[in-house]
Amino acid sequence: MIVPFAAGSTTDIIARAIADKMGQSMGQTLVIENKGGASGTIGQAQVATAAPDGYTIMVHSSSHTVSPHTFAKLPFDTLADFTPVTPISSTPNVLVIAPSKNIKTLQELLAAARANPGKMNFASAGRAAPPT
Repeated sequence: MIVPFAAGSTTDIIARAIADKMGQSMGQTLVIENKGGASGTIGQAQVATAAPDGYTIMVHSSSHTVSPHTFAKLPFDTLADFTPVTPISSTPNVLVIAPSKNIKTLQELLAAARANPGKMNFASAGRAAPPT
């Protein structure tokens, strides 16, 4: 089971939570291999080029569907090289800001950013990456 993010990431935790039960129902032991980097595309490429023998599966986040729109060139075709099996979980995203900024709505945040170009910072899990 390839998880294209670091151990301890949200996607990794979800994969580990289901791996034992999946393995039992499949009659196989599942070994999780974390292949993080490049917003999940390194692990995706490994799965895309794996032998189509049923021994390699991937647990990914929603960035799997976003990557073809955010990377100019990928070493795989997201639609042609993968077969979706099932959604596993839904993890909400939350936008937060320091209370000291006194910004209460998204509209206020956008207005402040437009009024102060280049003066606001943000953090994310990476290019095209949701909380992984």
